[in-house]
Amino acid sequence: MKYLSLIPFILGALIYSLALNFKKFKYSKLSFDLYNSAIYTLILGSLTQGIIELSGRSSNLTIIFFILSIILIISSLITFIIKQIKN
Repeated sequence: MKYLSLIPFILGALIYSLALNFKKFKYSKLSFDLYNSAIYTLILGSLTQGIIELSGRSSNLTIIFFILSIILIISSLITFIIKQIKN
């Protein structure tokens, strides 16, 4: 929870700096939305895990957030590749 603000900063800055450097690629709104949803899911998972740890308990249910985040990033990459193939 201490580094919660670094997640959107690093992951957001990474993709948008790549988007600015490679303007020849066509980006779809769906791939950006999926990537942003992955970032939000990762933030919520980290926040939930931090709250559970502060309460002194432990839970394995927060792993769902991280798995869902990875699935959303992969689906974002797939939609990006499909957009590149169509163009």
